[in-house]
Amino acid sequence: MLRKILFVPIVLNVSLSHAAGVTENDFLADMPVVLSASRLNQPVDEAPSAMTVIDSQMIRASGYRNIADLFRLVPGFYVSYYNGHQPVVSYHGMSDQYSRRMQVLIDGRSVYMPPSGGVDWSSLPITVEDIDRIEVIRGPSAAAHGANSFLGVISIITRNPELEHGAEVSVRRGMDGVGDGHLRYAGSSGKLDYRLVMGYRSDSGFAQVNDTQRIGLANASADYALDEADMLRFAMGYSGGTEGLGNPGNAGTVDPADPPRDSYVTSQYEQVKWERNADSGNDTSVLFYHEFQRLTDNYLTLPSLFPNSAVFPIDAGITGQRYHLEYQQSYSVSPDFRNVWGGSVRLDQSVAPLYMVGQLSEPSQRVFWHGEWHVSRKFLVNAGAMLEHNTYTGKSLSPQAAFNYHLNRYNTLRLGFSNAVRNPVMFEQMAHLVYTLGSITVPRFYGPGNLLPERVQSREIGYISELPSYGIVVDARLYQDHFGDLIATTGPAFPRTFGNFGSADDHGAEMQVKWNFSAETQLTANFAHTIIAGDFPETYNQSAPKNSMSLFAMHSFPSGFEGSFIYTRQGDVRALGPGQLIAGYSRFDCRLARSFMLEQKQAEIAFIVQNLMNTPYSEFRTLNVFDRQGYVTLSVGL
Repeated sequence: MLRKILFVPIVLNVSLSHAAGVTENDFLADMPVVLSASRLNQPVDEAPSAMTVIDSQMIRASGYRNIADLFRLVPGFYVSYYNGHQPVVSYHGMSDQYSRRMQVLIDGRSVYMPPSGGVDWSSLPITVEDIDRIEVIRGPSAAAHGANSFLGVISIITRNPELEHGAEVSVRRGMDGVGDGHLRYAGSSGKLDYRLVMGYRSDSGFAQVNDTQRIGLANASADYALDEADMLRFAMGYSGGTEGLGNPGNAGTVDPADPPRDSYVTSQYEQVKWERNADSGNDTSVLFYHEFQRLTDNYLTLPSLFPNSAVFPIDAGITGQRYHLEYQQSYSVSPDFRNVWGGSVRLDQSVAPLYMVGQLSEPSQRVFWHGEWHVSRKFLVNAGAMLEHNTYTGKSLSPQAAFNYHLNRYNTLRLGFSNAVRNPVMFEQMAHLVYTLGSITVPRFYGPGNLLPERVQSREIGYISELPSYGIVVDARLYQDHFGDLIATTGPAFPRTFGNFGSADDHGAEMQVKWNFSAETQLTANFAHTIIAGDFPETYNQSAPKNSMSLFAMHSFPSGFEGSFIYTRQGDVRALGPGQLIAGYSRFDCRLARSFMLEQKQAEIAFIVQNLMNTPYSEFRTLNVFDRQGYVTLSVGL
């Protein structure tokens, strides 16, 4: 398998970051620099993990309006929708609708939230237009980013206020109720650079599901240069709006205990970071952030559920928040040896009266270290570990080591080893989901309070080859993961209790290819072959497509025209939890755009069609049918 993979081309491309110590030349180099793999700035061929970078050019050319859809461009990723406003994003499957085994960071801020875990993608106070690039770690990375960086890490880096000036407005209208707006203004005043955004997104979701969303948002970021070495970075954001909820049932009939209704969601964050860049390779930072999310969901059961048409109130609201303080320092011991170390304290809190009893708090602490040693010109060693303490599960250690050997300037082999944990989320650990309907109690889920962390041991062989004369880079990977103490519930009868019941093995191969054919034409291709063994108590072996692929082409035409298309193909899959067996599908998406001047202002109009061939297929469950969707985006600089 590896011999075949080595002859398939791929390239990665990266845009400019506002992270400390990275210059524009780093990102214009043939082998791009990544920031997330080890917390050190490293070329991709010297990173300890397999990496994928989605740059601003790819984001724009994709035409995607939902952030989650961008991960269709990453090998091994499974992207689906539990409903129209709840994407499911996972690496190598192993996920229900909450994707608890993936870590997601936005500018270093974890948005993997209590009490249920996972990421509420639709309520994040950012839009696709706010993203500069995305770095994806394909594989466990708890040594760098802590527990819950179990299957992989998504690191989203937003646009730098220093690099944007002036205003831009964009509107989007299309089928299925699509109606989005985005207004951005960026400027500077002395040592202060700032960026302000207001936005709105809406659509009607799937035809047979009550999943309409109407979300308004605003965010702001600012950089203030204290002096030549010190920088303060501020960021805050807020979103709020309505989302349709209600379980239509597998046969399309309404569940009287979970009827169609509107809920209200809010999300906000505040973040401040101090950075000191003393000299090349010696940086210090202190990061503090607060993250808050709330779901307001009060409703009445339908009269058909009980005799005499009795109805009962249900409060399914959930509130979660996080306070996080982190210190980090990187320094060079010698020209051949670099370190980064630090520590953090965190407090997670949640109130969810239907699901758990009282307000729950979960303090945690962690320290980390990573070292990079150039043993020789050809041989590089990466090693690191994260030591964590959690109130519910105690101490855990997550080590990682990788050995990179440069066969020559353009070819590198990587041998990687890592162990990682996923701490049980509050709902798994402390669940007490009992419906109280008058004099009747209906118990559904219980948490034992003594769950152990899930564990994974990962081994990989990676190969990166650059063909600069052809504009090609090849990235291939063979991996083997063993999972233990997997958390699941007894079943299928209710009430169900969470426990460490499961184990599974996952092995396979991946490749990613990008070909810069010319300055006007780029081609990206991804392929993944995934085999999971393990079917108790969950159908882990069906939770990832055996084979999946994507092909992404972009071309700039004369006279301001641009065109792109994306072809995705995945095999049969059945997600965990309420996921149903979904047949494999192929899908074509395309975008045609033209830039022009509108009253002396730069403008662009783009036409996007998803599922161009109008071949309906289902997402996550059979009722979620996705057919052809089209929309138009108009952007104007002001």
